[in-house]
Amino acid sequence: MFELLNKFEEDDRFVNYRPVKPITIFHYKVEPSDCIISISKSLDWTEVAPILKNYLQWLTICKNEVIDYFQSRLADCPEDWEDWFKSIEVYNVDITFLALDDFGATIRFGENIFPDHTIEIDLEQYEIISERLNG
Repeated sequence: MFELLNKFEEDDRFVNYRPVKPITIFHYKVEPSDCIISISKSLDWTEVAPILKNYLQWLTICKNEVIDYFQSRLADCPEDWEDWFKSIEVYNVDITFLALDDFGATIRFGENIFPDHTIEIDLEQYEIISERLNG
């Protein structure tokens, strides 16, 4: 897994990586330049790697979680949630590992309900905990 990431920055707390190849978030290919994976220096890479691999796989297929989350929050719901999900264009993603059991992501994307805005969601592990509408 480590060979699939390029280290590009480091500070006193984190080592920051970018994937070597595009990754898929929801159904959308995200270019390496639009993805940052920050891993605490206190963590052992060999322990983080399988968790990160599983997390990236989950972010690829979490359509039901995303749809359920937005269905519960939008007053004007789309008639076809499948089409809405397909309209998502992921702009960038930041994944952060503070500890083996303390990780999450921030994903910024556009879609067809608010076409002039960006939606930003925060996840703690496998749960969406908040969203912001920017624009």
